[in-house]
Amino acid sequence: FHVKGLTRTERAGLAPIIIELADAGDPTAEKIILDAVGELSAMAIACCKRLSLTRPDVVLLGGLFSHPRLQRLTQNRILETYPEARICRPKLSPASGALLKALKACGAEMSDLTLENLRRTGKATATI
Repeated sequence: FHVKGLTRTERAGLAPIIIELADAGDPTAEKIILDAVGELSAMAIACCKRLSLTRPDVVLLGGLFSHPRLQRLTQNRILETYPEARICRPKLSPASGALLKALKACGAEMSDLTLENLRRTGKATATI
């Protein structure tokens, strides 16, 4: 959903308000949530189909997925099409993931301590 005149940041700032209203039973907010879940799920499903994946690993990345209900609704939608999909939240921030990839490309050895430090400083998110 897009609102003309609002920046991406301003639109993102509306999400917690809409989620709160939906949780309180507001039907318009609920429709917005369900529409957003439908669009996000459809994009993930389209990517899986385009890549001919049958058992995809899907990472729910972004602030909206910090809300358990949105995680669950999106996960359920994807699982309707891909029942064997593995769906999770990221273990590392995108920056930590990029750093890990760069370190691996340079041939650096990854100790358990290095990975734990990345998780701790990269604001790790629990998996679903």
